[in-house]
Amino acid sequence: MKINRIKSFFRRTPSWVLALIILTVEFFIFSFFPFRLVDIVPGKISEVLTFVLYVLINVICCFLIVRQNPKSIWYVPLIINSVLIFAVFGDINFRRSSIWIPVFCGFVLSIVASMLGVWARKRKTIFSQS
Repeated sequence: MKINRIKSFFRRTPSWVLALIILTVEFFIFSFFPFRLVDIVPGKISEVLTFVLYVLINVICCFLIVRQNPKSIWYVPLIINSVLIFAVFGDINFRRSSIWIPVFCGFVLSIVASMLGVWARKRKTIFSQS
């Protein structure tokens, strides 16, 4: 006998929609957040903290979304990091500046987190079968 359970919003929403929601929320938060942080923390430290927080949110969301749906590993990191990708291609002096190193590292971290999400899903299904 099968029990009908109501699926949560996270489980019934497609991965690309979740990634777009995260992208939109991050865009609005980080459009206004750095200006508030400058009042609290002086100088370049506020920019670094903002970027670290942005990458941390990206990594966690990539892990959770891809763990839920492993097939979405192909597009979730691209959607979530699309703001950084467009910023990189929109900047004329990007190759000459040193900002490309943390941007690239943030993108790689989100891909690694997505791979860990797939691995965690496989591990969960293996242990639940035994």
